[in-house]
Amino acid sequence: GDVNPGADLVAGGDIIVLGRLKGTAHASAYDDDAFDRVIIALHMQPMQLRIGSVLSRGSEEVVRGAEIARIENRRIIVE
Repeated sequence: GDVNPGADLVAGGDIIVLGRLKGTAHASAYDDDAFDRVIIALHMQPMQLRIGSVLSRGSEEVVRGAEIARIENRRIIVE
């Protein structure tokens, strides 16, 4: 389902959203040094993304199709 603005999604592992991600998502919430986790959404327009201790603000860019957020060089990359 959808994660609406104002909603927080927190997981100890990966996050997969089969819908719109417009709220905040925090993967690997209990392990700050786990950089192998991902956040996947069919429509990704988050307010904020967090993987472990790495934080990223959302983007206004609209992309059609599924996207994956992962850590690369201590930065969150969305593809």
